[in-house]
Amino acid sequence: MTEGRENLIQLSLDRAYETLQEAQLLAQTRHPSGAANRVYYASAFMPLQHCL
Repeated sequence: MTEGRENLIQLSLDRAYETLQEAQLLAQTRHPSGAANRVYYASAFMPLQHCL
């Protein structure tokens, strides 16, 4: 795997983790719709690593 691909994978994983943290904060502050939205997008970031 090339360094460029590894960097893209790491970026995707970092973004997914960050988005899940946002979801946790939204859930804790009683914003369930926002939390669900962030979980949806976090799940969208995860499969990107398998496409590269």
